[in-house]
Amino acid sequence: MESHGIMNELAGKRALVTEGTYGIGAGIAQRLIDGGASVVIAARSESPSAPARAKFVGGDVTSVAGAQARVNTVTPGLVESPGSDPLRQKVAAAAGFDPAMMIRGIPLGRAGQPADIGEAVAFLVSARAAYVTGVDLVVDGGLNPAV
Repeated sequence: MESHGIMNELAGKRALVTEGTYGIGAGIAQRLIDGGASVVIAARSESPSAPARAKFVGGDVTSVAGAQARVNTVTPGLVESPGSDPLRQKVAAAAGFDPAMMIRGIPLGRAGQPADIGEAVAFLVSARAAYVTGVDLVVDGGLNPAV
């Protein structure tokens, strides 16, 4: 996925991505790096699929300190990734339907990609979201409509 020409929008920003060694987490970490942020990945183990320019910290992260820390969450919808694809196949097989039916119900007409989630997180980390804190950003292609 292209980064929409927003290079260095995150220069000087620091981000901690938990479980960022593969799948959605790696997509988020890569997008933040592409935007110029310094990224630390915290996970139980390293992976060759983790972004090379991220610093890896082993272990489980239980707290992050900072007087002006903004804390937000992102809830992804159906995202194609090495971790979720086998589970989606298993659920579809157990229910007796074609996994493609899951995608047909998404208003935007496609499954998400790890880079889609990375774009949402990059926005939350950027100066454009400087007054955004305490929110859960749902990134699901419109699957769970809300206003």
